[in-house]
Amino acid sequence: MICYPSTIMPSLITKWKKGRPYLYWVRSAWRNGHSRIVEQRYLGPRDRVIEQLRAQGTASPHTEALPPLHTVQTREFGAAALFYSLAQELGLIELIDAHVPPAPPQRRTSLSVGHYLVLAALNRVVWPKSKRAFAEWYQDTVLARLVPASRDELSSQRFWDHMHLFAPEHFAPIQRELLHRIQQRFGLGEQFLVYDTPNYYTFMHTFNSRPSLPQRGKNKQKRTDLRQLSLRPSKKVEKGSIFLPRIWASPLGAHFDFGPHLLLWCMAT
Repeated sequence: MICYPSTIMPSLITKWKKGRPYLYWVRSAWRNGHSRIVEQRYLGPRDRVIEQLRAQGTASPHTEALPPLHTVQTREFGAAALFYSLAQELGLIELIDAHVPPAPPQRRTSLSVGHYLVLAALNRVVWPKSKRAFAEWYQDTVLARLVPASRDELSSQRFWDHMHLFAPEHFAPIQRELLHRIQQRFGLGEQFLVYDTPNYYTFMHTFNSRPSLPQRGKNKQKRTDLRQLSLRPSKKVEKGSIFLPRIWASPLGAHFDFGPHLLLWCMAT
């Protein structure tokens, strides 16, 4: 017998396709205050499924005469596959691993530092989750096939073990090479820049005093209960492609001296 938590609700639903009813087993859960389908399995035409259930309830069912039921597991595909394909095209995982040392043998997994950072970035783009909730999100996406990993390897501790290896001195050479690859891939120029300052909320604990940049503030997602960062990317006007991202404490806002940061951009390119 399978027991589900109160926040998970299995049920059967009917979907009509070309005027014919088909039966699905679905599992719903609360996501951001709303009920959402998180797992779905196709059972077959409704009449056939009902007939099979009736046959199983008879004294002498002839199950060998019935066609077998097939199940289908659905996963998020579009955004995760698209951005992972772009990361592969830019060689982002290999680029990070070329500059950042691997984890010590006792903490090493089948994933490298580059894998952990790219997976974290993909989650940030597609559906932001804390590192504790990452594994559950990952299992419902195509990333579980593209980058196979166990649940233990995707724990928050394993993320911390590998992301901690990325030191400040690693950022500049990786950024310089990545910008060069982006310029080649998208044909970017150096004529015009537009400056933007979006705020990104994080899941860092309120009483974690080690990171000093994440602070309380306002963001479009209205997650004022979380600490956030201000990401300041420079963009090319013609194509809107990111040139140089810089991260700051969110209370600084959009009013500051742009001159020194333009110099950083010139040095990076």
